[in-house]
Amino acid sequence: MLERFDVIVAVENTVAELRDRGVKRPLMVYIPHGYGDRARGFIPRIAAFDLTLPAGEKTARRMLDEGLIREGGYALPGYVKLETAERIAGSATLPFAAKRPIVLYNPHKAPGLESWSRFIGPMLAGFEAQDEFNLVVAPHVKLFRRRSNRVWRRWQARSSGKVLIDLGSDASLDMSYSSAADIYVGDISSQVYEFLARPRPCVFLNAHGIAWRDDPSFAHWHFGDVVDRPDALMAAIRAAPARHHLYRERQEAMAAATIGDRSPGVARRAADAIMAMAAQHGLA
Repeated sequence: MLERFDVIVAVENTVAELRDRGVKRPLMVYIPHGYGDRARGFIPRIAAFDLTLPAGEKTARRMLDEGLIREGGYALPGYVKLETAERIAGSATLPFAAKRPIVLYNPHKAPGLESWSRFIGPMLAGFEAQDEFNLVVAPHVKLFRRRSNRVWRRWQARSSGKVLIDLGSDASLDMSYSSAADIYVGDISSQVYEFLARPRPCVFLNAHGIAWRDDPSFAHWHFGDVVDRPDALMAAIRAAPARHHLYRERQEAMAAATIGDRSPGVARRAADAIMAMAAQHGLA
């Protein structure tokens, strides 16, 4: 069935495996679904795509340096998701009992890197014991993907008038929370760059004692204070707004290099690049 298509567009680089499974005819296009710093986003199979559309120069430069893309085999349209999300921003209603600054906790699922197992208990206790902030807990959607409905209900039942736990609704994906939040708390999710489309205070959680300072996979941990212990978390969150000036310039520079062209028409530029490639191969 796939052999009947002219072009396959994917947001997951695992689709490159189609080439090893007998799908030879269609051209393949890769639009990364996130633009984080981890090495996992720069793996050899990306080279199997005929066209890659990274959002900005930061990702493209690393892909070029690692031989994953070639001149003429990529374009920089900007961040398609960001443009789409901006059209629907504000659609999520946050059911907090009082208006307070909003903290977004956005943990990843990666073993050995995730912060959930060590920080979520103390974090919930800390937020329930204060009246300065509201908290949105919106983990990577795969963190609870294979958990039972009973587990989902148990965690979501811990929501309260100042804590919202969302394990995977549309709002956890469409930037509703990152648009509404005032402070970002996370570990290694690429969603931090979506949050930093509008620079704001960040706090990062080093739950596994990682030596991160000179590791390019943790470049985003230079955008805010890094917390190693759960008992230091609430103090870091309270201090984050006053300390934001220390990180804002770096946030702005790296977000611009990651997100790329912010002018209107990102999706159209991506579509035009795909059609131009198709035309070069006599398909349009």
